Amino acid sequence: MMKTRLNYILSTLVMLVLATGNVHSQSRPDLDLLERVYNYASTVDTTSKETESYTYTKATFNIKKRNITLLAVPTMYSIAHRADRRQFLTESFSKVHFHNFNSYESQPILNISTIPHQRGTLTRILPYLKPKIYDETIVGSYLLSPFCKANKRYYKYSVKFLLNGTARVTYSPVNDNTQLVKGQAIVDYETGRVISTILGGEFDMVHFSLGMNMGEDGIKTLVPTDVRLNTRFNFLGSRTEANLRTLYGLNKPDIDSTQTDDIRKMEKARPVPLSAYEQFILDDHIERLKDENNTNKKGTWAKDVLWDRIGDNLLNNIKGNFGMQNQGYLRINPLLNPLYMGYDNHRGFIYKFDIRLKYAFTSNSEISARYNAGYSFKRKQLHFKLPVMFYYNKKRNGFIQAEVGNGNWIKNGHAQNAAEEAYNATHEDTLSVKYPKMIYFKDSYFRLVNNNDISQNWGVQFGIILHRRNAVEKYAYRLAGMPDHYTSAAPTIQLQWRPTGWNGMFLTLDYERSFEHFLGANIAYERIEFDAQQIKRLSRLQALKMRLGAGGYTYKHGPNYFLDYANFRENYIPGGWNDDWSGEFELLNSDYYNNSKYYIRGNLTYESPLMLAAHLPWIGHFFEMERLYSSALWAKDIHPYIEIGYGFTTRLLSAGIFMNNKNGKFEGFGVKFGLELFRHW
Repeated sequence: MMKTRLNYILSTLVMLVLATGNVHSQSRPDLDLLERVYNYASTVDTTSKETESYTYTKATFNIKKRNITLLAVPTMYSIAHRADRRQFLTESFSKVHFHNFNSYESQPILNISTIPHQRGTLTRILPYLKPKIYDETIVGSYLLSPFCKANKRYYKYSVKFLLNGTARVTYSPVNDNTQLVKGQAIVDYETGRVISTILGGEFDMVHFSLGMNMGEDGIKTLVPTDVRLNTRFNFLGSRTEANLRTLYGLNKPDIDSTQTDDIRKMEKARPVPLSAYEQFILDDHIERLKDENNTNKKGTWAKDVLWDRIGDNLLNNIKGNFGMQNQGYLRINPLLNPLYMGYDNHRGFIYKFDIRLKYAFTSNSEISARYNAGYSFKRKQLHFKLPVMFYYNKKRNGFIQAEVGNGNWIKNGHAQNAAEEAYNATHEDTLSVKYPKMIYFKDSYFRLVNNNDISQNWGVQFGIILHRRNAVEKYAYRLAGMPDHYTSAAPTIQLQWRPTGWNGMFLTLDYERSFEHFLGANIAYERIEFDAQQIKRLSRLQALKMRLGAGGYTYKHGPNYFLDYANFRENYIPGGWNDDWSGEFELLNSDYYNNSKYYIRGNLTYESPLMLAAHLPWIGHFFEMERLYSSALWAKDIHPYIEIGYGFTTRLLSAGIFMNNKNGKFEGFGVKFGLELFRHW
């Protein structure tokens, strides 16, 4: 008792001395500690040798409330349609081979699951089991970490010094936003090392509580050894809870791993016992299996075929690997999932379909194909594109790509006006009244290119591009004595310069020449375009996206209604612009630049979380990303055209509002929407 009291008095005196000394030096112990936390990762040597270890994960899923809408949620069908049970358990052992701190491979060696057909479910939460608390974002590209110095302006901190050389750091967000978390951590006072932490928040409709114990020495202190995750997912009245735990850095389990779904082997290998609740789920599953085996019970056709197989494939992705070493990959999007369908005013209700296929011959060569289609019920037409890419030298970005597409409707008022004038010369009535769709043409194309990088700084691409634009109402143009289709066939060459490599600016020069009568072409032209694009990463989630370009036609001959510039569509940045609207003109009719002999354009987008709307009460919580757009164009009849906009992304949708000015006169506003629901699931 006396010894404990003496230790308390001595610790108190030490803290008073430290506080007094800090008063004279105008520093505070709590702020000094936070600086050590921010800088801790930089003090750790991450150049470790290759190692192997094992990982164990267990998870329970409990459907608290269920309705028909849960069937449409990606990966949830396998547990949502089971009327006879609501609780499920999975366990897995994996072998992890670390090449270095940021590169590793994971190989499953033992797995059991009470979920029908061993399906994965609620896979959206699995990245939470691999948190990186010292990075700018904790999970993937979301959840700003309070332990990263770049994010300290987003958080409020409170430090309480404990008596065992540690401190409790409590953190909470300055603004209530889905990208931020709150919680507390136990921190080593001397080094700033996070010993353990528990944090909570909500992102993409998943409410979560995440607790972890960090490693104790060296590089292991940067990653957790024990992660506990509790989540709650609510969707239109349904409610699902999941509890997961992962243990890292385990020794090899004493089992034969030739069979991956053996319950007895898992009982032997399990590093921590199951809870009473988890054991109940597993025992119930075992009893069901015994009952089915003893009674030779067979499911009904409706259950086994309609519900389990057909229903699962209709509402969920069909995906899997094939080949002796799983070098092939196939993915088919849901066949009837309403969340993957669409609607717009021009095409009406759209049924979307997407198939992806990839096969790797070697580590340096592979072939891939993607069939992306949509059927417009309003137009009663199938739109599709099918790119096939063969990488013959991935190290040099050497590939041959063939792409065919069909069905895209494009407007051309100049062709319509020419037909009207030719028809009115001999007739009194108006063609466009009889044929209101004559302004539309169906654009079919074929593109074949070969690409190769001479070095990481230079790349060259050459090939051919063919277009055929067929009038939707061909008879209208025949009455006017005009062609009902227009064809171009253009050899093309592209030169790309990357001054600082793949992570810097991309400078691209395109040359295209279509010859009349070549492959049946009735349009001849010569075009040259220059384009510069760069994404400047200011931080993990903040970026400045820049684009500057110019182009022109040096030759035009014949009916040139369908000449258009390639760089108003092409995007050369690897991975894209993160949104569909950067580098584009949202309110400008394409005829203004396509009919001009030249153009000069510039686009600038600033992207950041917690920028403007995120500070609003209540609704600000849902703003994941915000963007400011600025675009300018100089062409034949517009000098200049200026467009500015603001956009944001939430879990449900992306939206943007734009305003424009043409030739010094304000024109108006425009709004654009895009569906985001379950986009990342």
